[in-house]
Amino acid sequence: QYFEHLKPMVQTPFHSLECLSITNVLKLGRGDINTGVHDEYGYSIYLDEEHSNFLSSWCMPKLTRIELGNVLPIHPLQCANVTSLSIDLYSVYFQQKLRMKAFQALLQSMPKIQSFSIGFNIHYVSFDEDPFTEGIPTTFPSLTTFDLKVVGPISLIDETLGGFMVLVDTQKLTRFQFGIFGDVPPAEPFPEECLLSIFPRRISETKSAEPFERLEDFTLEMYEYLGAESVFGRIFTSMPNVRRMSLVLPPLSKLHIESDWLR
Repeated sequence: QYFEHLKPMVQTPFHSLECLSITNVLKLGRGDINTGVHDEYGYSIYLDEEHSNFLSSWCMPKLTRIELGNVLPIHPLQCANVTSLSIDLYSVYFQQKLRMKAFQALLQSMPKIQSFSIGFNIHYVSFDEDPFTEGIPTTFPSLTTFDLKVVGPISLIDETLGGFMVLVDTQKLTRFQFGIFGDVPPAEPFPEECLLSIFPRRISETKSAEPFERLEDFTLEMYEYLGAESVFGRIFTSMPNVRRMSLVLPPLSKLHIESDWLR
């Protein structure tokens, strides 16, 4: 209803607006989260057609930063000069299917994005099976900084994010932050195949084939998971030119740095 209140006040274009932040507080109504019974309160992260059209009508020529919390427009926005986009999909209580093509269209309406931050609660958030359109590399032609945070079982990462990661050309990144946060005991097994969508195996021995060949700054945060030596090896050998590295790991992490990782 807040968009209804905004309509009489909004006069576009917004000639001076530089930062836009929209957060949808998904509070439970009288329904029961355990039974999945919904009342008249909505739980969708998507704006309805009317409100999405209203937001898409805003002309924001000087906007450089957008922050979206538990909300996604279903139509592209008029903000072609945005360089920083942050999407937070943590506080979601029911299953949400992200519409791949609509999501890609939203991103392509901001072709100058240099910094992209996104967080998923993979207990509840996943992508539909509608494939992205062709021309994927043009989705983020200017992206150099990527921050990916995942909440939930690590075993679901590839299944949930496999399709999404094709949007990111990791070979162009110079800064990457990756965090895994869960509600499981630290001793949960770390499947070797669970991070292939983010850190694929080496294609060849040439540097040009490394997934993160231009990466200079890397941060890895794993508070609950001990990891596995094979996974750490794949991560570190995929970024031969990294200069700064920050590791936040549990005390009993299974990290053993091999000499050939540092060559």
